[in-house]
Amino acid sequence: MRGHSHLFCILLIWTNMFSGAQSPRPVTLQSPTEAKIAVDVSNVTYSCTTGIRFSWHITNTSQETVYVYSPFLQGQAADSLEYDATTSTVLIPTSVKGEASQPPYSYPEPVFIPLAPHAQIGGDFHEPISQQLSCKSLRPKKLIFEIAWGTDTTRVLTEISRIRKEGLVHPANPIVHWANLARSEPTSIKYPGGK
Repeated sequence: MRGHSHLFCILLIWTNMFSGAQSPRPVTLQSPTEAKIAVDVSNVTYSCTTGIRFSWHITNTSQETVYVYSPFLQGQAADSLEYDATTSTVLIPTSVKGEASQPPYSYPEPVFIPLAPHAQIGGDFHEPISQQLSCKSLRPKKLIFEIAWGTDTTRVLTEISRIRKEGLVHPANPIVHWANLARSEPTSIKYPGGK
């Protein structure tokens, strides 16, 4: 019995390693961690040739300054897309979800946008057609946009700097532990031509 259990674990690890890069991660989407940030999306469209596009606004609803992790706010997603088949909803993350053991060949500099109490920023996002996003494999009805934020960047920037100098692990790993996550409400996706 112990041998079968060991084999199952190996197969599970192998499946996770090779399936994540090919298609969106199947999940049941949970609620965000806190509500100090409001995320709104609009004009969500999905074209089979150009991908998903939408406009977004992020508002600081708290009484203190917060910092929004921004390298992926314009696109493309920082990690695998997540797909909830029960609600036909795709989640687009702007930060990585788990630690990576190997450093990348390149990775964007960590940029954090300070948002004063009740301040707002906005922009446009584009997720191009790819292995995990194509009309043949994924035609969601709704979209959720997820952003990473925190109330201080001093420690996370120090840790990222140390990791970059050592060059042994992924420089996004500290952001995994720093980030609070905020999500938009599920928003309907329009397909050009009504398809």
